[in-house]
Amino acid sequence: MENDLYFCLIEPDSWKSVTQTGNFIPDSFGESGFINCYLSNDVETVANTTYTDETTELLLVVIDPFRIQKKKKKE
Repeated sequence: MENDLYFCLIEPDSWKSVTQTGNFIPDSFGESGFINCYLSNDVETVANTTYTDETTELLLVVIDPFRIQKKKKKE
């Protein structure tokens, strides 16, 4: 298994919840059930094709696959 880093693009407002909760769960997770991650050579293309001209600032989050944890379901 190759141990590459993954990257996720988010808007700065989404990062505020990470600093408050300590968990990285982007808004898109609630809609799709997964986090859109990209390899380093895909990030620029995704940023230029996915985000419109209205988005002026993005944060690039580095995700270490060894630190990913499954979200526990609430009972």
